[in-house]
Amino acid sequence: MSSPYDDVTAAMAAAMLGDRGECFRAGWAEAQAARPPGELPFLDPAVLRRYGAQSAVSPDQMEDLLAAAAYVRANHGLSALAWYCHHRLFGSDDSDTPASSWPVPAAAMGRHAGLFYAIVLLSGTPWRQAVHRRLGIPDEVVRDSVADLEVCIRTEPVKELGGLFGISGAILGWLLLTWRGRLYRLGRLQFLPDRFHGRLRAFRHRTTGAVVALAEDGGRFRQDGQVDGAGGLSDPDGAWTARLAESVGQFQGSPISPRGWAMPHRVRLSKAAWAPVLAPGDPILGIHMAAGAPLTPEACRESIGRALEFFPRYFPQTAFYGFDCISWLLDPQFPRLLAPTSNLVRFQAEVYVFPCAGGDGAMPWQVGALSASTMGEAAPLTRMQRAFQAHAAAGGRFLDGGCFLLRDDAARWGSSVYLSQPAPWRWWAERALRPAALCGSPASSGGGVLC
Repeated sequence: MSSPYDDVTAAMAAAMLGDRGECFRAGWAEAQAARPPGELPFLDPAVLRRYGAQSAVSPDQMEDLLAAAAYVRANHGLSALAWYCHHRLFGSDDSDTPASSWPVPAAAMGRHAGLFYAIVLLSGTPWRQAVHRRLGIPDEVVRDSVADLEVCIRTEPVKELGGLFGISGAILGWLLLTWRGRLYRLGRLQFLPDRFHGRLRAFRHRTTGAVVALAEDGGRFRQDGQVDGAGGLSDPDGAWTARLAESVGQFQGSPISPRGWAMPHRVRLSKAAWAPVLAPGDPILGIHMAAGAPLTPEACRESIGRALEFFPRYFPQTAFYGFDCISWLLDPQFPRLLAPTSNLVRFQAEVYVFPCAGGDGAMPWQVGALSASTMGEAAPLTRMQRAFQAHAAAGGRFLDGGCFLLRDDAARWGSSVYLSQPAPWRWWAERALRPAALCGSPASSGGGVLC
């Protein structure tokens, strides 16, 4: 028997999504044709409780999920939408389902809307369990990894809900990486097999082991060595363009300090002395620093060590040259803004930081910092907040940053391997702590041969 909600327009009207529901039109009829008769099993309170318990959801959070599920059961449009999402994610062979662009049904569910996609994700628990069983992933790793669902529910703001926390379409897309057996939490850090996204090429000295990164050809940088436009700032008068060239015997380009800024000086790397070790697109393990316990050097070392054992064992076909990360936590300004004992500063000291595009310049909401407009209305609670407030009050912007850690260097975590290496050239050491001065002169085609 047909239902009025077999039509996507009627269902979206009932779910109060209107035109925002157009993204669900693709495959809607096929999904509704596959819908089982009666109430959806995954909306049954007993089933939802079981799926929640199997996904490390706390009892308190479970009660909120059950309340949200009651809204879905009571609204035929929401119920049809929940089935559509479940079918597209877990009942079809479409691996390119654009879940990250799906809107939250805020009008129909109010404050509970941030849990709609959490219910959808939990509906795929049997599918997720089958994936992890097939891969042989230890129960402890599975439990720690799926616990990210509740972490996100409690810490991720949903734009459509005015900043209330919950699961947006974008966060659903992220959590699906765990449900599909790709993203794993190993101790403090999460890891994802990926491709290197940095716009640079790294080289290792064949004798000393020193590592140097050269900016990818065509990269545009401000005078401060950051990507032009990063943090919402452009430098139309002082920006310069990096050039990277390869000849028979050498590479020539603009180096990047391991502290996170590009230099306009051109250097030449002899192929006899320097071997390429990392380039855009190379296989890598992406690091994600999720909310949770302090990001101590000891905890990070333990996580890196576990990753070096875990992926070769459970994913022997997955090669990786090292680790990378792009995050606001890698803002290269932090060593200047925060104390040397800050965990963020100490993390940066263990990796090769590089500039990257991104960041709107705003104070990171993740640390509970106040916006510039409300800066004077409440006192900051932490040293980090005070430092960030002072930086913003002085007109400073905030940046995203990137980093890499080569696989051969990972066992040396704790030794500041890239900062403690012999300075490949004299002016690196001389100007390492003065990023503004690095870009004070125009780019030169000169530079010494590194050998």
